[in-house]
Amino acid sequence: MVKSNLTPNVITFNSLFGAHVNATVQHLKAVRAQMHSWDIQADKISVEIYLTVLFQKRLVNMHSPAEAARLIGSFDHDRLLEAAAVVKEARAVGLQLSGLSKQVERALRQMGML
Repeated sequence: MVKSNLTPNVITFNSLFGAHVNATVQHLKAVRAQMHSWDIQADKISVEIYLTVLFQKRLVNMHSPAEAARLIGSFDHDRLLEAAAVVKEARAVGLQLSGLSKQVERALRQMGML
């Protein structure tokens, strides 16, 4: 892409995040860092896709913070820390979160991660 003089944008990274469902936390963090290196700001959709991928698409059918806490509570501490970092970063820049992302935020609060 870069060799073709095309510049990535938020949609590029949303697609890239979505393609990494089975990636390690370290790899996901590297992709997110690459997004930052291009000075690309995440949007509401980016955060939702990233959290969904971070938790390997297990969040699709959750309906409450308690259910979200149960679903994400089975993941390793590194994934929970990364989710908390993404939510904090989104809030720090005044980004409005999607319903799913808000459920994750509430679950992380209940778990003492935020």
